[in-house]
Amino acid sequence: MPCRRRRSHSPARAAPCAQPVPPQSRTPSPACRFATTRPAPRTRPPTRAPASPAQAALFAALFQTGWFVESMWTQTLVLHMLRTELVPVLQSRASAALTALTVAGVALVSALPFVPGAAKALGLVALPASFFGLLALLMAGYSALSAAAKALYVRRHGSLL
Repeated sequence: MPCRRRRSHSPARAAPCAQPVPPQSRTPSPACRFATTRPAPRTRPPTRAPASPAQAALFAALFQTGWFVESMWTQTLVLHMLRTELVPVLQSRASAALTALTVAGVALVSALPFVPGAAKALGLVALPASFFGLLALLMAGYSALSAAAKALYVRRHGSLL
């Protein structure tokens, strides 16, 4: 005879107990009692105080600025990664014109948030220095993944283009 289970608010959480209850005993065995106890209530994580409208607007502007700068860097990196089957910069160098144009574009877009007139006109805000450290790590990872995907594609199809 299986042991009796206590009713809980959620019958799906109550696990059946394999310990039999002797007919003369009305209390379940300790093992059965452990299996049928109600789980501890879940506590909610502490909530943060709601941001003021000014803080929310600053966060949105910072996020959009970071996304704008990061997208220029990744687009430029992909342009160089897909230009050749070889590893860019190490095994194959782009023409001077392409290199100058991409470096100038990345430098200009990276500097725009720090130019007061341009930043205000475009709705950009100055990025913290830590952003550029994270961006460099992101670009290294992005470059490694692009190189791996390119190598798989070349191995499967014989050439990049």
